[in-house]
Amino acid sequence: MCDELETRAARGEGVVDPSTPRIMYTGTPTAEFKLHHLIETSGGLVVCEDACSGSRFYRILIDEIQDGLEGQLMAISGKYLKADCAHFTPNNERIENIVRPEFDTSHS
Repeated sequence: MCDELETRAARGEGVVDPSTPRIMYTGTPTAEFKLHHLIETSGGLVVCEDACSGSRFYRILIDEIQDGLEGQLMAISGKYLKADCAHFTPNNERIENIVRPEFDTSHS
């Protein structure tokens, strides 16, 4: 599969026509998979997502090296208190995370 993808990339051959609108899905997970289906069956292509139940869920990792129940619970709750949820405003961290070129786990 990797060989095939490299060959296709070298030929400039993509999955869809180059004029296909590329869509970034962001927000809450409401009907998330139905929305992807709707976009792609309407001629668009979801190329990035930033939903609570998608890649954003994995952005902040939990420190697994904690002793005792209290330390473990603090590590778990810390992850969710750092979440840049779409419901919280103002939410500048969310915008910063979206435009960052790759996931940064340095603040986990």
